[in-house]
Formats: sequence, structure tokens, C-alpha cells
Amino acid sequence: MSDIFCKRRIGLGTLRYILMSVAVISILLYAYTAHLPSGSWVSQVSVDKHGALGNWTVNDPVDYHPNNIIITTSVENISSSDKPVTGTLTDREADSESLDRGPDVCVGSNKRLREVEDLLCRVEQPRPKYDPDLKNPCWRESITMDTEGEPPDNTQLNFPSGRMRCLPYFHILCCSKSGTTDLYKRISLHPDIVPNSGIFGKEQLFWGWYFYGYLGKWERGRPKALEEYIDSFNTIATYLSSETVTTEQKTHLVTRNGRIPAGHVGVTRLAQAAQNRGLREPHVLTPHLMRHLYRDPKFIVLMRDPVERLYTAFLFHRMGDSPQSFHLAVKQAIAMFDVCLSQATSRRECYFNGSVTEHLPADIHFICYAVFLKEWLAVFPWKHFLFMRTEDYSKNVTSSLLEVFRFLDLPEPDNQTLERMKQLPIAHHTQQKDFAGDMLPETRAILTQYVQPCNAELADLMNDQKYTWKDSHSAPQTSQQQEY
Repeated sequence: MSDIFCKRRIGLGTLRYILMSVAVISILLYAYTAHLPSGSWVSQVSVDKHGALGNWTVNDPVDYHPNNIIITTSVENISSSDKPVTGTLTDREADSESLDRGPDVCVGSNKRLREVEDLLCRVEQPRPKYDPDLKNPCWRESITMDTEGEPPDNTQLNFPSGRMRCLPYFHILCCSKSGTTDLYKRISLHPDIVPNSGIFGKEQLFWGWYFYGYLGKWERGRPKALEEYIDSFNTIATYLSSETVTTEQKTHLVTRNGRIPAGHVGVTRLAQAAQNRGLREPHVLTPHLMRHLYRDPKFIVLMRDPVERLYTAFLFHRMGDSPQSFHLAVKQAIAMFDVCLSQATSRRECYFNGSVTEHLPADIHFICYAVFLKEWLAVFPWKHFLFMRTEDYSKNVTSSLLEVFRFLDLPEPDNQTLERMKQLPIAHHTQQKDFAGDMLPETRAILTQYVQPCNAELADLMNDQKYTWKDSHSAPQTSQQQEY
């Protein structure tokens, strides 16, 4: 018995020693990998209204702590001189190439801990040297062999001068159930628009989901790297590298990325970005990351009446299945969100706080489009955006498509192609709403009153009163042709 007891004590002691050793080694490895290169410890940064990262100071690494990173941005006060005079876009802003991006505010990330890639640390791979002869943002990249001496999968793209790499020429901003898929289905018929390898040939879900390791609302995985996103656009890279493509075609062909959440899903993940860890509200947002990489991106912003969109999205995402469940969810969500707003020092602490927004029974925070659009307009000049209402797009599809093509600087398609675009059936019609019916009148009254200050703020930002959606409130939609 004593021998067995001694062996058991020896076994437990050995196990305890092994566990302690593993813990010490893990701590040392983390301390080693978490340290950044000398000179990259940033304590204070300012972001100007064009997204350029301005004044910054460098501290000794021993003084570093995530809470020391302070980035200020003037998103709350965009001056009237920066607004379009008539609600349409102007070209009086400086060209984006002439805007200083500012220094790279690198914090770093630890792949072993599955931390999100710090795109601002791409100092060894700065903004690519884009080919000026191409409309789509593409560049040549030198080819490196993998560990087995083989080139990457997509290096059929001109070995001598390096492989062609591309980013999308344009994006759609806003949110689900606003008609974004329908718009993409129609403009995809344009002969100069090349699909990507995403969902429906349009959505990569990179900036709002995969980049942060989200495969679904509650499903987590490995955060995707930027290189994986770029791989999704190998189709156009192949076209532009082909000897059969004419010079004229190269100056026209473009590819696209589907919906990027202007807020909503994307903002709930932003706390994981390197510059935002440990902060009460995120200070480096998706537009800052895109500004770091991009030449001249174009954004189509499709906005639907926020009251109608909220109800359709509620049913589509199966957060509830009836007007009654929606009514209860709205009342609870407003109460929860108002508690946060009453206790916060700024509204951004609530609108950009995933621990708050992910637990709302209805996405009440996203009815205030102006909060999120101001973040984008604080980084990119107005000329990068085309703003459209879903209701106007639905009423006159043809003129809306022509407006999109003019904005994208693409040739107008022939009448036959334009007619094919117009005749396509509505994409992603929400059948759940057909079964559930319209929201309760009392719910509509609550939401209409709640959203009024937000819509007024948006109308002021756009310098156009149509963004109050008073025409929708006075005549609620009844036609299936207006439903997505």
C-alpha cells in the first residue's frame, strides 16, 4: 500500500511539474510574440476628418497599455461646407491620392491567440503601387514559393512581372433587407463588371464578419487574413493578365464587393481590432483600415426606411415570427438601449459596443443611420459616395441603374441589356413577411417617434428632407414590389 501511495505521489508531483513548466513556457512565448518592433508603441493619435492619422507620439514599450491609445476624430461635427449643397455629390474635395494617410499606427497582433490581423502594421507592404492604366485597383506582386518550393495557386498570372492582385473597385454600404442583393443582381449584367468568388458572386463578408473570425452571428472561427480576401478577386486578376484581353477592355473591367455593414454587424466586432483592445469604444474603424490600403474606392449607400427595414430584418433573421413578437422586442430593445445611452459619456459607447448591441432583441441601434455614416464621411470625401433610397430605387429601377453606372464611370449598357436588368425578379424577397403581415400600428407609432431625431440628423447631413422618410410614414408600403 505504501508503495502504491508513493508512486501516486510521485505521479502527481511529476504532473504538477509538467503543468508548471508548460505554464511558464506559455507565458514566455506570449511575452515574446506579443512584443512589437521598436518604435511602434503609440500612445496618442489624432484622426482628421479625411481619415489621415495625424499627430502621434511614441512611448517606451514598458509604458504600453491598450488604454493608453487615444484616437480622436471629429465625427460628430462635420461642417456644413463639407456637405453637398443640393444633396448631390460634388468634386470640390481634394483627390484622395493627395490626402496624406499619416503614419502607420501599428499595435500588432498575436496569431497564436487568434487575434485579428493588424492591417496598420503592414508597413513592410505599404499601399500597393496600383497600375494607373487600369480602372480597377490592381497591382503586380512578386511571387514567393511556399515551403515545398511551389508557387501560389493563382500564379498563372504572368510570372515574369509578378502575379496580378486586385481589390474591388466599388462596394455597397448599409444593411440587410435594403435591396442590396437586388441591386447587385441587376448591375451584374453589365458587361464590364466581373464577379468575385463570394456569396452570389458579390459578398465576401470580410470586413464585417470573417476578418474578425465570425462565420455567423454566434459561430466563431479563425480570423481571415487580408491575403485571403484578396484571393477572392483572382477572377478579374486573371482577366487583366490575359493576353487575349484588349487594352480598351483593361481600362473598363472592374470587380465589386457586396454589402459592407456601415454599422450593425461590423461594429460589434470592432473591439477585437488591435487599436481598440481595452478601450470603451472603438477608435479605429473599418473605413480607417480601408483608407490605409485603398486608392479611390467607391461606395454605393442604399438606405431603406429604417422602420420598415428593422421589421423585415427581424423576420428574415428569425428573431421573431409575428407582429406581436416584434412589438415586444421593440419595447424591450428601446428600454435596454436607452439605459446604456443614459449612462454613457458618449453615444458611441453604446452604438459601437458589441456587448450591448448583440443582446438586443431587435436591432434598434441601427435605425440611426447618421451615426454610422458620419464615421465613413469622417474618413472618405463625399465624392466617394453615391447615396440612394431603396424606395426611390424600387419605383424607378432603370433611372437608378443609370445613376449607378454614371457614378462608377462605366459606359451605359445598350437598351437590350438595360431591359434585361429591369425585368429581373426581385432578389431575396422576404417570404416571412408575407406570412406575418404588417407590423402593428402601435409598433409603427413607437418606432416612428423614436427614429424621428435620427432621421432629422440624417436629413441634415444629406441636406435633403427625403431622408426623413415622411413620405413612407404617411403611406406605408403595401406592394410586394417594394419588399426585399
